[in-house]
Formats: sequence, C-alpha cells, structure tokens
Amino acid sequence: MDKVYNRNLILILVYLIVDTIFLAGYMFMVIFQREGYEPQVYKDAYVYLVTFSFIFSNFLFMLWDKGELENLLDNRLKGLGITKTILRYYRNLFIEIIILAFVLVPLIIAIFIIGNLNHINFVLPLFIQAAWGMAVLSIRGYLVTLKCDKLWKELFIILFMFTVIILTIVFLYFYSQYGRLVITTVYDNDIPMGFFVNPLLTIVGLLYLQTGSPTYIGYIPVIYTIGFCVFIFILSLLLTIKKVSYELGGKNIAKSSSGKNIEKA
Repeated sequence: MDKVYNRNLILILVYLIVDTIFLAGYMFMVIFQREGYEPQVYKDAYVYLVTFSFIFSNFLFMLWDKGELENLLDNRLKGLGITKTILRYYRNLFIEIIILAFVLVPLIIAIFIIGNLNHINFVLPLFIQAAWGMAVLSIRGYLVTLKCDKLWKELFIILFMFTVIILTIVFLYFYSQYGRLVITTVYDNDIPMGFFVNPLLTIVGLLYLQTGSPTYIGYIPVIYTIGFCVFIFILSLLLTIKKVSYELGGKNIAKSSSGKNIEKA
C-alpha cells in the first residue's frame, strides 16, 4: 500500500504544481495587465482554472497506481474476504481522488480573495470531477481482472474517455447544426439531457452558471452526470467482485483437487 500511496501522492503534487503554474501564468498575462478592478476577469480565472484542472486530471487517471488490486489475483492479500478487500481498495482510492480534486481549493480561494468574489459554490464542480475519476478508475480496476494485453486495456480506457468527453461534444455540434438550434448557453433547454453524461460539458456549464450565465434547466445536468458516474462505478465494482471471486475460487478448487490427488497417491 505504501508504494501505491507514494506514487499517487506524487501525481497529486504534480497536479497541484501544474495548476499553480497555470493560474500564475493567467495572473501575469491577463489580470496584472488590466487597470482597475474587473470582477469578470477573476470569474474567468475561476472558470479556466477548474476546467483546465479537470482536463489535466484525466491524463493523471491513466497513470494512477492500481497495484493493490492487481495483487488480488495472486491471492497475496490475506486476512480479509474478497469483497472486503476490494471495498477497502476503493475506499482508499476514493480518499486519494477526493484529495486530488480538492487540493485545488487553496488556489480557488486565492482567486476569490483577490477578486473579491462571493457566493460561489466551488465544491460542486470539484465533486463532479471526483465522481468522474472514481468512474474511470473503477473501470480500470475491472480491466485488471481480465486476461488480455495491458495495451488493449489502456486503449479501452482512452476510448471510453474520448467517447464520453470528446465525441459527445462533436455529436452535440452536429445535432445543433442539423436541427438548426440556437444554443445561447451550455445549460440550454434545447440540449437533450443525454449529452450531459459528459462531465466536461456539465462542469463548464455549471461554472458559467455560477459566474452569471443564464440557465433554462437549473442544476438538472449535474444530476445526470453524477448519476452516470455512480452507475459506472457500481457496475464496475460488482463486475470486479464477481470476476475476482471466480478467479480465486477456481484457484482454490484446483489446489484442493491437487491436494486430494497427492493424498490418494
């Protein structure tokens, strides 16, 4: 567990450093070049920082250490049942992802203090990022139990993330062009709710809603995104437990049979 924790801790530190550099660059190139106080500039800094952080976190998810779960198939974790061991792994994973998402809080608070911004709930977009991270990493956890090349597993995760985050936006563009829709905001009532399984779309819309953009559907997209992430997580968790139980059960049966054969001999 120490090895897993140390590697993921390094990723969290890299995440914080890169986000800090991004915010500092925005401050020097945009905010410090303006004369006088402009609240919208600081609101934009908040929007850009959280959006950039979400996009960057997806690259880190591909590097996240899953060593403890890999050891399950070697039957080296003892003292707990299969289900309890897997749940313990995901509990630790949840703590790490929450830390990754909310390590951004000091930078956000700095923007709010400097820009004198109030009444913005920054917790919700960070929670969506954490929910998405758990969904992606739960799929990776299930893929660990499958007997196929590691490259194909990573390609599947990339394809899943690309489909949900990129292709849904592409499909939305063609949908709006085909239907000749006039979309004035991200949370427009002309956008079908199915597109809001995309966490990036939901987070961007939520950020603009929090900073003064109009909305016609309230916070409904947030419910769709979190619901989608929870569904993916629960499904992957159940499949992982079932697969690992089957694998270890088969090994135990094989050992039992070989032991009986030796006794007979």
